[in-house]
Amino acid sequence: MAKSDIKGLQSEISMYEPYIALDGGDDGLDFYRNNILCFCRFLKPGGFVLLEIGEGQGDFVSRLFIDSNEFEWVKVFKDYSGQERIVSARKKI
Repeated sequence: MAKSDIKGLQSEISMYEPYIALDGGDDGLDFYRNNILCFCRFLKPGGFVLLEIGEGQGDFVSRLFIDSNEFEWVKVFKDYSGQERIVSARKKI
């Protein structure tokens, strides 16, 4: 999530989640940018990574996986309310 959105969180989230888990930098994508190549190091070829995403982040996070040239089968899954919630990607074989 974007750093500027943290102030507006519900108290049941902001009081119990560590700040580092909430702060995604100015655009909310720092975690994904900083870790996408780390995922490659720990996954076997053909292994999948699934990540929870925030509202409106599906296209951006998907693009990071695609642009890395390390992943294929990048897909965004919606939750029961129709919101994009998970991005999955498979490490190329």
